[in-house]
Amino acid sequence: FGVMFLTFLCFLGFFLRDLLQAKTFGLGASLDHFFIALMIPMFMVTVLYMPLGAAFVPIYLAEKEKLLPQALRDMVSVVSSWTGVSLLMACLVLYLCEPFLLSHIAAKGSLLNMEQLTPLLNLALSLLLFSGLVILGNSILNADGKASLASGAQLIVPAMAIMSLLLFGKRWGVRSVMYGMVVGQILNLFIVQYWLSREKIWVLPSLNFKYRANLTPILKQYWPLMVSALFISLVLPVSTMLAMSLTEGSVSAFNLGTKVVLFITGLVDTAILAVMLPYFSLLVAKNRLLSVKQELSFFLLLATFISVPISAALFLWSEQIV
Repeated sequence: FGVMFLTFLCFLGFFLRDLLQAKTFGLGASLDHFFIALMIPMFMVTVLYMPLGAAFVPIYLAEKEKLLPQALRDMVSVVSSWTGVSLLMACLVLYLCEPFLLSHIAAKGSLLNMEQLTPLLNLALSLLLFSGLVILGNSILNADGKASLASGAQLIVPAMAIMSLLLFGKRWGVRSVMYGMVVGQILNLFIVQYWLSREKIWVLPSLNFKYRANLTPILKQYWPLMVSALFISLVLPVSTMLAMSLTEGSVSAFNLGTKVVLFITGLVDTAILAVMLPYFSLLVAKNRLLSVKQELSFFLLLATFISVPISAALFLWSEQIV
């Protein structure tokens, strides 16, 4: 509940960011460009790096049970180095493919202004560059029982976005919000690294590729999770493309309209990734399989009794909520 409360504040911050943008710039082309620029990098983060965090937690805890601190640090260092290299490669490929991607997107929506969209996408690529490392660092903090710290550190991203909008919104437009998010994500990464450095763990890439242990277990966990995330995450670009074929402001209306549902699913996802995944991983590492079955059954039953009434209420009162 502590993690969910902090996540609630974070989502509230992003919701306030979008409401302030809608009030400042209106549901028009500028806000459409902002959400379209975020779409590709955030899709990459969700598909490639969120699964990495989830796959890494069980392996990290299993290694931690062996009580070999230096081996654990070496493993984290190698994984973070490969993550950093892959992030840099992904950003470089997206940057080089920008003309093709933007021309393809423009073909779907004739109202797009490439002069506004290109700099926003370049800034969004900076978010991609730092987000993967933040996810890896948060996964380690979650596994070490510091989930509240990881969730609390993320509050700085919407805070910086809102501050930048209020200070520079009239001068730079929606780019001010993107600048604020990039600065916030960098600060988030340094906060995470500060707490990890107290355990002599470095999530910032150190170009260490000499870890001799077998990383195959991480890959075995990662690939199925990545494929699953790919199919789930395709909803966002497909829906955005459909919205782009409608009138100006439709992309903004779609993104604002999905906020309530994403807010609730985000709370549940965060609680599962930050608290329940490390908890169950530790039980498995200690071979307490009976406890795993009993507690998993309880949480599935609890989740059903909570989610069904909330979904029904949101459906029935959707007009009043909007």
